[in-house]
Order: sequence, then C-alpha cells, then structure tokens
Amino acid sequence: MLKQDQFEQGVRRVGAEQEMVFVDKAFRPALIGPQIKASLDKKYITTEYVRFNLEVNLSPISFQSDCLSKLKSELIEKIAEVEQQAKKHKAEIPLTGILPTIRKSDTAPEVMTQEPRYLMRTATTTILFIP
Repeated sequence: MLKQDQFEQGVRRVGAEQEMVFVDKAFRPALIGPQIKASLDKKYITTEYVRFNLEVNLSPISFQSDCLSKLKSELIEKIAEVEQQAKKHKAEIPLTGILPTIRKSDTAPEVMTQEPRYLMRTATTTILFIP
C-alpha cells in the first residue's frame, strides 16, 4: 500500500473492530460463527480462525468532535444485530479478548474456520495458517 501510495493525505480517520466469541449456556464455544456470518451477509462481518469467533468492523470516520460517540453507537447497533442471530442458536456473546473457558481441543483443526485464508492444503496434509 505504501509503494502504491494508497493512503489518504490531509485527513485523519479513526475506525475500530470488535471480535466476538460465541458460547453456549455452559460458556463453552458455540461453533456458529460461519452460520451467523452467512445469515447476516454483511461486508463488515469477518470470520476469524475458529468457528466460534467473528469480527465486526466499524466504518472509518473523520477523527473529530463526536467521532468516538459515533463509533460507540455503531458498535452497539452491530453487536445487537449479531446477538439477535446468536440467540436463535441459543448462544451468547461475552465480549472478551480470550475466552476463559477455552481448552486446547477448542483449537483443533475441526474447530477451525474452513476458509482458504486460514488453511493451506498439500497433497496429504492440511496446515493451519493464522495470519
């Protein structure tokens, strides 16, 4: 991006993202991220490396006056939208950096998001790639 001079000049913007973890009633990972992403079909929702995790990206806005309040409002709206879908799967969204109930088995290959972004396949092996 630097080599191609793709960055704006003369304007300051701010944006944010919120990662979301889905859990069931026992606070164990709920593997519903891909289904929620598909059902909402929004460009601002991105998969993460495990199926119990999604990311919501907020709109970049001009960094001035009430921009943080605008980001907060947008975040609340988008979280509510995802929460509504999670409830259909009997899941909750604790906003946490790392799920405290996570186990080693929650990072096994069958739990990973099956997208080329995270997988590299060879003739005999699937290798997990975490960017």
